[in-house]
Amino acid sequence: MLYDLQGEGNMEPAVGMLYAAVRENYQRLKSITDGMSQEEADYKGPGSKFNSTAQLIKHLFYVDLL
Repeated sequence: MLYDLQGEGNMEPAVGMLYAAVRENYQRLKSITDGMSQEEADYKGPGSKFNSTAQLIKHLFYVDLL
């Protein structure tokens, strides 16, 4: 994948670059998790000691909405 970090035409360059970075990271995350089962998304590692993929994605969405 080649990313150019171009924002929308009406954005200042720095804002457009940050917007594009977030947009492209979500596209990459979607391609990585596409087809993942609910069981895989909820898996917390050996002994359930780690955050699941679902928890990490929820955190990303929450932070981006602020």
